[in-house]
Amino acid sequence: MRRWLPIYLCLLLPWVMIACEDDEDDAFPPVRMEFVEVITNSKSEVDYILTDDGQRLAPSSTITAARPDTTYRCVCQYAVENKACHVYDLRTIYAKKPVRLTASDTLWTDPIGVNSVWKGPRYVNLSLALLTTGRGSHSYSFVEDTVMTSGGDVTTVHCTVTHRRQGDDPESYTQNVYLSLPVYDYVEEGIDSIAVTINTHSGPKTYRYQL
Repeated sequence: MRRWLPIYLCLLLPWVMIACEDDEDDAFPPVRMEFVEVITNSKSEVDYILTDDGQRLAPSSTITAARPDTTYRCVCQYAVENKACHVYDLRTIYAKKPVRLTASDTLWTDPIGVNSVWKGPRYVNLSLALLTTGRGSHSYSFVEDTVMTSGGDVTTVHCTVTHRRQGDDPESYTQNVYLSLPVYDYVEEGIDSIAVTINTHSGPKTYRYQL
């Protein structure tokens, strides 16, 4: 069965793990929500979904995306039953590679809350807490500040998470924002570690990980 399940930018998706309750008579497969990579084929259809722990999932029905032969970073809600992957929701998240700013660029670091930060094999993942009324607009990016070599020839790349708040959007209630910072190029370049800085409401916080 062909099905159109839009893959689109959604930075406000709650991060949850959902488990279906077992009935006395029926057992339902657990529904999971995870960061994944989604790979499309030449027809713009989802060829397979790759979880961060290396599991390769083939959707049980056709899902059409916007572009062919593309890898998307997504949040996926799915369940696996009898080796079939049933996809219930699939939404892209911001996952562009870090850039370097020029002298004329502005480094936007409007404060944002941090729920959690963790590193997977290919990404540093961020769960952030945005105070908003739902008005205005918010943009995000990753900026590579410096690459430093310290004692013992340990090389560390320093990156900043940017956040720009635009328009009339007073800080009211919390919405979750999810980002993934790609680190696979740094691994291939022989970079030893990464330091990621986020400007929070209590000041800058830096998270360090071995690559």
